[in-house]
Amino acid sequence: MPKSLQGFIQEVSDEVLTVDREIRPDLFEASAVLAYLEKRSEWPLVHFTNPLGINGVDTAPGKVTLASNVFADRKRLARALGMPRNQYRMELALEMARREREAIAPEIIKAKDAPVKEVSQVKEYGEVRIDKLPMMRINEMDPAPYFDMANVMRGPENQEDDLNEGEPFYNSAFLRTQYKGPDKLGIHMSPRHNHRIVAESWANDEPTPVAIVLGHHPAYYLGSLTLAAYGTDEYGVMGAVMDEPLRLVPSETWGDDFMVPADAEIVLEGEIPPHELEAEAPFGEYPGYYGPMRMRPVINVTNITRRENAVLQTVFAGYRDHWLAGTLSKEAGMYNALK
Repeated sequence: MPKSLQGFIQEVSDEVLTVDREIRPDLFEASAVLAYLEKRSEWPLVHFTNPLGINGVDTAPGKVTLASNVFADRKRLARALGMPRNQYRMELALEMARREREAIAPEIIKAKDAPVKEVSQVKEYGEVRIDKLPMMRINEMDPAPYFDMANVMRGPENQEDDLNEGEPFYNSAFLRTQYKGPDKLGIHMSPRHNHRIVAESWANDEPTPVAIVLGHHPAYYLGSLTLAAYGTDEYGVMGAVMDEPLRLVPSETWGDDFMVPADAEIVLEGEIPPHELEAEAPFGEYPGYYGPMRMRPVINVTNITRRENAVLQTVFAGYRDHWLAGTLSKEAGMYNALK
């Protein structure tokens, strides 16, 4: 069976804390539980099974639950790569480094076979409703709820170093996105690969397609965090880290021109319009300080597809879940570079 977040939660059920009571993640109720556990030096994978959407709306049809702290224990990261729990030190970094070097080409499947296509918001409601997802507000000064998972963008033909033989490529990065309305998000990008893709689109006065993947097997995200060169097709890297071909399916908005992960829990599709900026942040960041408010691009969300009963994943930003998420890929990247 293809790897998925729900499959991983079942696999590590002995490390999962389930919270069944109804909560409002947009009112700090999920972050309060996670902060309490952090103060006790406890880092289970926390699964909130009865969260509400923004302003208390329900998440029907089906149900959308919320998971966090997936990355908060390095021993759990070892299990994510199929290794024994006690092999979480150097041996884990070396295995990650080995996988990074051996890309596995993705597999394209039909929409009828893709779990992420079970519900389409546009088909269900006739419109996009971000507010029907349990979006989490984490720190006191955060101006709104945020998503903080990996965003995928499709790069142009890479002519600089001829990676992929000039073919377009997919780049993935963890980018925070702020709730602006039922069909609109603000997005913060550091000046790296995704920022470069957006800049190239804007230079031609064109919008930039983007897909936000809100829940997948942790190995998918570890692949997203690798230090791959610009122009590398990171879907292949993710497959390598997952140790199986990443299954892809055509998007609802762009069809075959933009492929999305078929086994994701939730995928938001949208476009970043050229030269449109709005205030974004402050946001509690990984060093334990707030990143300042800045003018940043926005995303006009065109559709949201998901599993009927989906698990929305979020990183507990500024805490151990955030810190450990990127360390393994950096260790592996440095090892490969030095070797």
